[in-house]
Amino acid sequence: MRYRTKIYLSFLAVTTVSVVGGIFFLYNKAANALKFELRTKVVSVAATTAALINPKDIIDLSENLSVKSPSFLRLQKVLLQVRDNNRRPDLFVKYIYLLKPKNHDSREIIFLIEAQNAVLPGQKDDQQSQSQIYNHLEEFYSPNRFIRDKFGVWMSGFAPIFDENGNYIATIGVDISASSVKSTLTHMMQFAALGLLISISLAYMMAYYLSHKMTDALEEITFCLDKVAEGDFKTLVNITSQDEFGKLSETINHMIKGLKERQALKTNFSKYVSTYVMDQILSDQSQLKLLGERKKITVLFSDIRQFTQISENLSPEDVVTLLNEYFDVMLKVVFKHQGTIDKFMGDGLMAEFGAPLPDEDQETHAVMCALDMIVELKKLNARFEIEHRPPISIGIGIHTGNAIMGNIGSEKRMEYTAIGDCVNVASRLEQATKTYQTPILVSEETFKALGSKFDGKSMGSITLPGRTKEINVYAITT
Repeated sequence: MRYRTKIYLSFLAVTTVSVVGGIFFLYNKAANALKFELRTKVVSVAATTAALINPKDIIDLSENLSVKSPSFLRLQKVLLQVRDNNRRPDLFVKYIYLLKPKNHDSREIIFLIEAQNAVLPGQKDDQQSQSQIYNHLEEFYSPNRFIRDKFGVWMSGFAPIFDENGNYIATIGVDISASSVKSTLTHMMQFAALGLLISISLAYMMAYYLSHKMTDALEEITFCLDKVAEGDFKTLVNITSQDEFGKLSETINHMIKGLKERQALKTNFSKYVSTYVMDQILSDQSQLKLLGERKKITVLFSDIRQFTQISENLSPEDVVTLLNEYFDVMLKVVFKHQGTIDKFMGDGLMAEFGAPLPDEDQETHAVMCALDMIVELKKLNARFEIEHRPPISIGIGIHTGNAIMGNIGSEKRMEYTAIGDCVNVASRLEQATKTYQTPILVSEETFKALGSKFDGKSMGSITLPGRTKEINVYAITT
């Protein structure tokens, strides 16, 4: 294979691989970002809807699967209100429904109710193989993939519903259309394909130009050196470019002139071929262990104060809208500060810092998250005031300690969560914010780790409910 051909093929291959790799990387980043945004919104709708459902209606409907039963009509009314209230330009809920296993030991999932009566009570869920909902019945869940059926492309979100004894009874399902997202991704891929075609065409022309320019220079140098080897010192290299070949041409011509003057060849020529080697360094990334393991974490609890009174003065759809907007803002703040959402609890949430990935600055990130939550809540309340909606306030408790992190549960159902005394302490600190009339309370363990990064006020030592040992607590200045 000629050197020109090697240069040409190498340049074209490197360009093609680089462009394809870049397009693939950017496409995946954009696709994952769009899917994450949709999953966050649809889970938020499902979670807040679950808080509005009366478990007794579900139990009654499970015993009498009739579209004319009072429980069916009550549930349908709530679902329709939630659906209609969440049909906005940025979030359009198409379907909202209740699911449950057909019976205690069955893996078959059936519908209890669908807001528009698109399916009948007791009808089998044909999409359960795509959503894998059976494996996530008792958790907030959204498949990391689009669900397709004959009606379109959907992003689904699910939230469990429990009875007053904490037993699972059903799952709220929400479908939002993902057709626009798929269309956007399709257009992105089309533009990427066009960009790839243009890049390859330019690479082809550039490779052709450079390979010919390089090999033409080499051929001229070779021809001149062949003449010198034959004893012809009249032939000179005619390369005037301002690069290595131009410099080499001047050097060779200078050498030929010296040989011509002495009439003898005193120097042997050697070819030097420079080879460039690229070493790629791969850094090993430790795998996350989703096993029960003891580790230090910082737990954050937050809860809306007097939410029951607020709910009494609002319609169910207004309550859902308020919670949707609140959780949407708070989730973004937690993720911004490297936190992990553990669970939703009605109008409250629990987040962890330092799990599942270790975080040396977990206490700082947790407090920064709490302060940002207060800032974002003020912005949200400012908008609520303009819209003549009631303002809300929250209490936040933060504690650092050891907990068991990992998959907790049984072989049939597991949940990645934290278990330990530090969880209880953080929850009690959040409740204590009502007593001390301050939005953020942190334990002494957390406060000591902060150093002088934040302003805090000692509230003395208190005995939290359910504990006998006093702890020192501090209020973080907002």
